[in-house]
Amino acid sequence: MMQEEVQKDVGAKIIQGKSNSIPSSPYSNLKREITEEDLKSPAVQRILLGEVDKLENRSLLLEDMLQQKDTKYDDLNTIYQTRDKEKAILDEKLKKSKSQEILYSFCLAAGSVIIGFAKAVWDKGLGEIFLGIGMFLIIGGIITKAVQWK
Repeated sequence: MMQEEVQKDVGAKIIQGKSNSIPSSPYSNLKREITEEDLKSPAVQRILLGEVDKLENRSLLLEDMLQQKDTKYDDLNTIYQTRDKEKAILDEKLKKSKSQEILYSFCLAAGSVIIGFAKAVWDKGLGEIFLGIGMFLIIGGIITKAVQWK
């Protein structure tokens, strides 16, 4: 009886540079050079025509996607322009609002100070004038606030 030496299976070896994935086409590993003799074969002609059809379909699909993206870009550009205009309008309203708030605060503060000062000069006969000016400023401040609310 002869004893045969059996090698132990060590598993698959990984070869660097080559992937274990399945190619997308059965023809991907074939030679790419086609001779005149190969071109005369009806099978090769059918394969080439099939590839041409696939490429035309992909080209049409990509053109359609590009057209949709152009439409989306135009829509986004229009939306951007609209939003930009709305922002500019709101910024102007905010500036106007701030200036009205400053005027309102100044009128109330100055009017209150002048009314307080009227008491000090009341004995000299100027109190009524300062009281009138102070009331005028306070009422003016309230009117600016009322105009802002509209």
